[in-house]
Amino acid sequence: MIDFDPYKEDFMSGDRSIFTQLREEEPAYYSEKYNCWFFSRYEDVKAISTDYEHFSVEKGVTTSQLLLGEPTGAETFALMDLPRHKSHRSLIQPEYLRGKISEFEPRAKEFLIDFMAPLLDKGNFEVIHDLVLPASLRLVSSFIGLPDSLAKKVRDLLRIYWTRKPGQIGTTEEGSKAMVELISLIMQFIKRRRNAPKDGEKDHLSIWLDAEVEGRKYSDEEIANLVMTMIIGGSDTVPLTVSNTLLLLDKNPIFKKAVKEDPSLIPNAYSETIRYAHPNNMLGRTVIKDRKFYDKTLKVGDKVMMLFASALRDPRVFKKPDQYNIYRDISSAITFGIGIHKCVGEHLARLEGRVILENIFKNIPNYQVNYDGIKYLYSEFVKGHSAVPIFFNN
Repeated sequence: MIDFDPYKEDFMSGDRSIFTQLREEEPAYYSEKYNCWFFSRYEDVKAISTDYEHFSVEKGVTTSQLLLGEPTGAETFALMDLPRHKSHRSLIQPEYLRGKISEFEPRAKEFLIDFMAPLLDKGNFEVIHDLVLPASLRLVSSFIGLPDSLAKKVRDLLRIYWTRKPGQIGTTEEGSKAMVELISLIMQFIKRRRNAPKDGEKDHLSIWLDAEVEGRKYSDEEIANLVMTMIIGGSDTVPLTVSNTLLLLDKNPIFKKAVKEDPSLIPNAYSETIRYAHPNNMLGRTVIKDRKFYDKTLKVGDKVMMLFASALRDPRVFKKPDQYNIYRDISSAITFGIGIHKCVGEHLARLEGRVILENIFKNIPNYQVNYDGIKYLYSEFVKGHSAVPIFFNN
C-alpha cells in the first residue's frame, strides 16, 4: 500500500523513487491528511492543467498554500481563473513573446559577461550563487524595473525564505521574517516610484502603476505581489536547470564531448535537463466542479497536486524516461506547463539558459564538477541543488 506524503524526510531530501509506484499503482492517489489528490501521469497532468471548468487556481498552487493553508497574499494573474486572468496577464505578456525576447539577447549577453568575467580568473566558482542566480535576478529585475541594489537584497532574502530545515514543515520562522522584510522593501520602492516623476520607462512597474483593470488601479500591495511572482519565477528554473545541465553533462562525458564539439546541441540539452530533473515537483489546483478520474470522483473543495516531475518521467510518453538523452525530441513536452497558466517567462528562461551555457562552453569547456562540494535542496516543492561548484583551467 502506498503511503505518500511530500513532507516525509526521504522526499524532502530528494528521493523521488515513489513516483514510479504512484504512476503504476495509484495514478490518482488520495491523501486524507491533506484532502488532496496527487496525479503522477503525463496525460492526467496535461488534462487538469487545461481544464478550467473543473479546476481553479484561486486558492493557491503551491504545496504551502494548498496543503498547509499558508496565505496567498494579494491577488496576481497567476492565481486568477478565466476570464480575469487574461486581462491581467496581458499587461506584460507581450514583453515575453518569443520574438520580443530574441531582441533582448544582446542585453542578456552583456549582463552575463559582467558576472562571468571576474569568475574566469579564479579557476573555480559555485554555479548557482556566484553566477546564474545573480545574473537571472538582474535580468528579471531589469524587466520589472528594480535597481541592482534592491535586486541583491531580494536575492539574499529569497535564499533565507526558501531554506527548509530537517523536521520543519513549510516556511521556517526565519523564512517568514525574510518574506515580511522582502515585501516591505518592495512596497517602499513602489511608493517611491509612484510618487516619482515619470521618466518614460516602460518596465513592468510603470505598466502596473498606470494600469486600470476591471475598473480600478492596482494597490501597492497588489503590485508588490506581482513583483514577487515575477522574481520567484525568474530566480527558480534557470539557476537549478543550468547547474543540473552542467552536472548531468559532466556525468555523461559522451554528451559533454558532443556539446563541446557542437554548441547547437545546448538548447536541447537544456530542455532535456528540465524534463529529466524538473525543478518543481508539483503545482496544484482546487476542484470547483465534480470530476471523475479512474472511476474516482474528485469533489468540490478537494485539493489537487499535479506531479510534474513524475509526469515528465512517464514511460507512456517518453522512451526510456529515466535516461538522460540530449538528442531526445521533447519539443511538445509540458516542461514549462501548458494552457493559460503556462510560465509567462518561458522564452526568457530558455534564452538565459542557452546564453549562460554557451559562454561556459566557449570559455571553460573542460570544466569539472567538484562533487564533494555539491549540496542538495531540502524541499517538498523544489528539486535540485543549492550548490554545484566547478573548477577549471582557463
